[in-house]
Amino acid sequence: LSAKKLAGIIPVSNELLRDSSLAADRFIRDEIVNGIAEAEDITSLYGTGTENAPKGITVACADRKVVVNGEITAQTIYDMVGKVLSAKLTNPVLAWRIPGVLWAKIYGMQTASGSYIFRDEMKNGVLCGYPFKIDNNITVGADANAKTQIFFGDWQHFLIGVESALQISISSDASYTDGEKAVSAFENDLTLMRGILREDFGVRYAEAFVWADGIFTKASA
Repeated sequence: LSAKKLAGIIPVSNELLRDSSLAADRFIRDEIVNGIAEAEDITSLYGTGTENAPKGITVACADRKVVVNGEITAQTIYDMVGKVLSAKLTNPVLAWRIPGVLWAKIYGMQTASGSYIFRDEMKNGVLCGYPFKIDNNITVGADANAKTQIFFGDWQHFLIGVESALQISISSDASYTDGEKAVSAFENDLTLMRGILREDFGVRYAEAFVWADGIFTKASA
């Protein structure tokens, strides 16, 4: 692993800091923390693995992709579980990451006789015997079928290396870039709050993961 820098900055009007009856500075700090956490989540899936970006699951485990290119079926889910279970993993802790738009599709999945396949266990946060997390940072396409992905694996083998913890800095003299325009905090009576974190991601065993791509969440018009 090689540390990459993740940074976020929020400009705040000094009127807000002076006049707010709330703890505005704490609120803004929490916004930076949440924004950085969201960026980490997105990068853990889609990071390109370049010099300045960690490598996410879709790149590190590109050979573990299951191409659906249609509606998801129970067989796809079974195949994904079987693909990971066939790997030699010691004491695996397996879990799903599912976009919210796909949850309803799987929850409503029925057999030919009309029985719900996964509904009872999904009420308890489990899919095909393994817990799932709704992750709305999973991409949903702008195409007619709003294609998306689903991820499954042993997340113990997704490594996060932190070089330095999140550092928050505040300045009323610095400047920031808004698009292509440089904005002076001092000139505009602003305070800038910046968060910086240095870390990297890595997949220990690619065989510990599988992901399905091209899943329709909408029918073609």
